Amino acid sequence: MPLAALVCLCQSPAATQGGTLSGADVEALWEQLLVEERYEAIQYFHRPSEPKVFRFPDSHRELVVQEAREGLLWGLLDGLGTGGGWEVSGQLEAEASAASGILQLYSKASSKWSPGFAFVWMPGYDGKKYPIWEFRLVLRNPNDRRQVRKLKSVQFGPGDVVPTVNEDGSAIKEFIGQRVPRGELTYDGARGLAIIRVLGLRSPISVEMPIDSR
Repeated sequence: MPLAALVCLCQSPAATQGGTLSGADVEALWEQLLVEERYEAIQYFHRPSEPKVFRFPDSHRELVVQEAREGLLWGLLDGLGTGGGWEVSGQLEAEASAASGILQLYSKASSKWSPGFAFVWMPGYDGKKYPIWEFRLVLRNPNDRRQVRKLKSVQFGPGDVVPTVNEDGSAIKEFIGQRVPRGELTYDGARGLAIIRVLGLRSPISVEMPIDSR
């Protein structure tokens, strides 16, 4: 039986594995981090357990939620077949001040991981399907920073991102030291426009978004 087929047969849904977070749970927790501006990594590696929480330094405003407790054979091989689940990660790409509040551009990448098994294979995800990317422009109230309004969302898949390695595994020189994909944000006060650029794509994205000054 092919290895991929064995993984599919052995992996059980998160809902049946008692105590693991579903994709929706991971997503909701990530969204909470964004609203609260808690730049942290919250990671679940063992069952049952409290999550491992890491606070990023101020220079790295990242948000990560990882559920890695899904296993093979409904979790019966706990300790041997683990590492499956959902991971949602991203970061504050840029921000700018506007008359109506603070404009912030966030990136978000969502991936479904399959469990590994001992030293036979490692946990991983289908690179043709994941990660699913979103770049989101929000407006944050400076007087109550938990008040966040989504203004624009740009979504794309892994096939839209430029490769950073050659077929032989060597790095492509022009992308060494660059984060791919990445976002840029500027605000043109004279025209009342937020200008979003998403780079590192086969077809880079540029969007101009009118911002209400009220």
